Amino acid sequence: MADTDRYEIPWDESLNTGIHWIDEQHKQLLKCIEDMLNALIEKKCQENVKSLVTFLSDYVRTHFNTEQSYMIRYNYPNFLIHKIQHKDFFKKMKEIERQYALHGSSRELAMEIEKELWGWYKTHICKFDKNFSTFLQDIRASDYRD
Repeated sequence: MADTDRYEIPWDESLNTGIHWIDEQHKQLLKCIEDMLNALIEKKCQENVKSLVTFLSDYVRTHFNTEQSYMIRYNYPNFLIHKIQHKDFFKKMKEIERQYALHGSSRELAMEIEKELWGWYKTHICKFDKNFSTFLQDIRASDYRD
């Protein structure tokens, strides 16, 4: 990536779970990660980056809680494994926050975020969230609303 380039995290069909609300939340989360990466490499003011980090952390927490509430509601058999995956992401988020607090904005931190957060998240969507969406689609519960 050249110094003048901006990060773009494209959504592709491989990331679709087939559950509309999950896919829409994933798209919003990826946009947050993209905005944070660009703020870091453009060395935006610390308050701007800090607000993006806080927003991303809050949004991820909301999304994970929503997913987990559906898992509990429908007795998803892999709930505990999925929950551990979510906790792992939060650990990565906390480490990123720590690095930002120590070193501020930098291209290196942006690259670390791309590797750790985006890499983890893409793997999580393609494996764990797709398994969950298949489970939801298969049970076709009468009270499930997409």
